[in-house]
Amino acid sequence: MPSDFRLIESIGKRYDIPVIHDLAEAIGSRINRQKPGDNSESAIVSFNGNKLITTSGGGALLTNNLEHYNRGLLLSTQAKTQGTSYNHSELGYNYRMSNVLSGLGLGQFSGIESKILKKRTIYKYYYQNLSNIDGVRFQNEKEHFFSDRWLTALYFDKDFFKPDLVAKIIKNLDAENIESRHIWKPMHLQPLYKHAKVIGGNVSESLFANGLCLPSGTGLKHSDQDRVIDTIVSTLKAYQ
Repeated sequence: MPSDFRLIESIGKRYDIPVIHDLAEAIGSRINRQKPGDNSESAIVSFNGNKLITTSGGGALLTNNLEHYNRGLLLSTQAKTQGTSYNHSELGYNYRMSNVLSGLGLGQFSGIESKILKKRTIYKYYYQNLSNIDGVRFQNEKEHFFSDRWLTALYFDKDFFKPDLVAKIIKNLDAENIESRHIWKPMHLQPLYKHAKVIGGNVSESLFANGLCLPSGTGLKHSDQDRVIDTIVSTLKAYQ
């Protein structure tokens, strides 16, 4: 689901804060007809294996800022300066993508709309079969918002279910050889940042504790989804 990037950009301009659009999972999303990254100074894209467009890994920097482009190009090629000698002016990285993998990614763009349609169909089927259960929540599209539904996730209202329900569902799905995951762990709960200052409430913590990411690959059939749905429903009946 795209964030309201128009509002975020206006805040960035007001306080002179650079805004980078992250299109990792929203490459097919939009608000009205505007897509994340449109008319922005810089944006980033992920081509990881589970994304709508994949090169098996890596990503891209999109920018209309020549300074950002040159800086990104320098750092991604081991900070090697112009010339015939291997001269490195600073610490750089080997972030270059091969021509073969680039071609693999480019070849997929012609079929991106069909992938988005498939993702939205998968979401719709989960929604139709699970949203009528009291306490089960999905993220709906606001007016003028369009989600590519890259990943279907749902939320179990803590007022209806036991606190360890999600872990129980994941365990039961795994027993059926079905992979699922918690919604992403908030940065401030990561051991690496346990001493970092935290600003804000506990919304992200609640989403992590009570949210579940469902199988959403474009190869899914309704019969595959039925296995997921049946396992969730049976777990809810046994665990409420």
